[in-house]
Amino acid sequence: GVELELPRFRVARLLLYQGFLLLPLLGVGAFLFPRIAGGEMRAGQVLPGLAVASAVLVSFAIEASGWLRAGAAVRAIAVAGYWAISTPALRRRGGGTMVWCLRAGCACVVVGIATPSLWPTGWIGLGHVLYIGGYGLLALTVAARVLAGHAGALAAVGGKVVPLRWVLWLTLLAAGTRAVADFVPKIRVSHHIYAASLWIGLAVLWAVVFLPRARQGED
Repeated sequence: GVELELPRFRVARLLLYQGFLLLPLLGVGAFLFPRIAGGEMRAGQVLPGLAVASAVLVSFAIEASGWLRAGAAVRAIAVAGYWAISTPALRRRGGGTMVWCLRAGCACVVVGIATPSLWPTGWIGLGHVLYIGGYGLLALTVAARVLAGHAGALAAVGGKVVPLRWVLWLTLLAAGTRAVADFVPKIRVSHHIYAASLWIGLAVLWAVVFLPRARQGED
């Protein structure tokens, strides 16, 4: 019946909206984040990677069974633990703009995932911390690094990168603005507009600064 199929739909939704992005991010992050942060890639990440992937999938099943807080907590702990093991370079003091973007993005991912366990009634709105501040910021940061690498311009993104700092702060502002929108019904629509405008603006800024490097890589 419908009741028996509901958990399956919940698992499918979690796999689509979180697993589809989270699992590849964990794998790519363990490889790229240490390199961007100036550290060494750590060998022997197969077993930890399989462990965190299994924990994430199990957390989906737990959450789909009705244990929202427990599933979110298991997933957040697994992700935070895996990044602590696989990306120790991010815990070093200092670092350039890209390193701070990675730190902020990873923190937003963990906080966004943990939100249902901390605030079950407001997790939908606060979930935008995960998608905008987490996935969005990390995608833009890694894309900027890849474009700079192909263009032979790694030195230009190795330290203080002012445009990327603007992208960082505007992303966090957009995530925060969208996250609190559901808690202020009277001005919810305006907050949606502000968040969308910020996201469009920072995306245009990123494109203007970094996309031309794609043509440099062709020369």
